[in-house]
Amino acid sequence: MRVDQMNRVRRVEPLASDWRHFSWQGGSFDMAQRALTPIVEGTIRVPEYLIFATLQGSAQRLEVRSDCGHRYSGADRAGMISLVPANCERRFRMQEVRSRWASLSIDPAIVASLLSGESAAVATGGGCISNVRDDFLFALLRELERTCAQDGCLDDVYCQTMAAAAGQHILRRYLRPSSCTHEKAHGLTKWQRRRVTDYVEARLHLQVRIADIAALLGYSEGYLHRAFRAACGSTPLEFINQRRIHRAVQILNDEPDIAVIDLALRVGFTSPNYFTRVFRKLVGVNPSMYRQR
Repeated sequence: MRVDQMNRVRRVEPLASDWRHFSWQGGSFDMAQRALTPIVEGTIRVPEYLIFATLQGSAQRLEVRSDCGHRYSGADRAGMISLVPANCERRFRMQEVRSRWASLSIDPAIVASLLSGESAAVATGGGCISNVRDDFLFALLRELERTCAQDGCLDDVYCQTMAAAAGQHILRRYLRPSSCTHEKAHGLTKWQRRRVTDYVEARLHLQVRIADIAALLGYSEGYLHRAFRAACGSTPLEFINQRRIHRAVQILNDEPDIAVIDLALRVGFTSPNYFTRVFRKLVGVNPSMYRQR
């Protein structure tokens, strides 16, 4: 177990190989790879924002629990991003891991410096995010890895610029609305709607609990229900079902021979009959008729 300071814990067992570390004022970059490993477990709590990217490979299963109430259980795939806020403890377990990964840490002061006055407090807010698609952050970490492999090192000014860009992106996408601060207090802001959408999209094949979505935003289930309806015109469950059926239609278009029971499981429905009812309600026909069309 590696404990750097009272508020800094980074424990990963077993350790990855070919680990490379670069640091500068306000951040650091790490990259490593892992041969096929049956089980990897760890705990991370640091005073910086941590962005992780699986650059290549995958894990058959990733399970995450964090102090902010965030939970995740599912596959870990290349091209996906995870975010751990400053001072939030994240505990994880991975099975059948073979991957190449990179991480970027950013001092919260960098994010806070982009704000002013009372709004700066948001820079320490938010919760963990696991296994979401974020093309910008993924490309940024992959470019840092490419530059490191090509030059053998990373320039401090270059890294500070990249970290500032990542901080601005985190602020706009995950911590607050990009510019509008006069949105309805009783609804959800744009960044909250974006965050819920990313969270749900990454878990459509899993059970998505309303309690977990509420914890993601720091709300009670009751308040989330009211705020969600005010902002989106639907309940959280209706929204989840809409996204599941949207994904089901995409799968049917790509795989017209898929069995209904397999399709239902692929988009998170454990009951094929319930899946068919929801599909018919939202699409107008049942899955079999849609396939014939």
